[in-house]
Amino acid sequence: MLSELIKQGRLNGELQGKTYVPAVFEKNRRQFVDNFFKQNGYISYETLSRLEFSGPKKYLQTLYSDGLALDSCFISRHIVESVDASILDTVQSNGWLDVMPLLPPPLSTSDAAVVLGECSELKKKDTQATVLGESFIASHGLLTRVLKLFEDHITEQAQAATAKKELEQQQTNNTNAENVQKEEQTEDPQEGKKGARRKQKEAPPAASKKGAKGKANNNVTVKNENLELLKKWIPDA
Repeated sequence: MLSELIKQGRLNGELQGKTYVPAVFEKNRRQFVDNFFKQNGYISYETLSRLEFSGPKKYLQTLYSDGLALDSCFISRHIVESVDASILDTVQSNGWLDVMPLLPPPLSTSDAAVVLGECSELKKKDTQATVLGESFIASHGLLTRVLKLFEDHITEQAQAATAKKELEQQQTNNTNAENVQKEEQTEDPQEGKKGARRKQKEAPPAASKKGAKGKANNNVTVKNENLELLKKWIPDA
């Protein structure tokens, strides 16, 4: 009966499944969706569900073919272009970028990862940016600078360790020489020479081996030291 009345023009509306939707209601809700999307650049599927749209994602894809359908909402391509431009600025300034503040509030980090996958700056074969986690961007210029700082730091540590080891070895040698001299002065000359020869043949004690727990603790210490260095070198990160 509804179908016949609609065909005759006696009812101004349409059937959506078994539901009759008056034309004025359809017009108002479509206008609301269009205004919200154009003003904000996104709209959530939950909003469309409250407006009694069936299949909100498919509906939005049909209405805005150039948009991007995410898990939580549908966004305008302009948002992707804005993020892409920010990534380019990050590369040119040798800096880093947190993408989340650039995106609408409903978006999750997994949504951010999808948005980044659409950015042309990251699709380049010679891209100068790296995605960290799901929503952070680090320029290769920044990574190169940090790597150089780490290399210099490790070189300084190695030089200091070598100098300390040489000093300790020199002190050990001096102590051994003094002990041998004292023994030669107090013992029989023949026995002293034999004793000195025996000491030279004795192997130094083997270094104790660290267990798995010791290695794990050392790794944690190194990671903590690296974090402190990064905080020092990149305070705003």
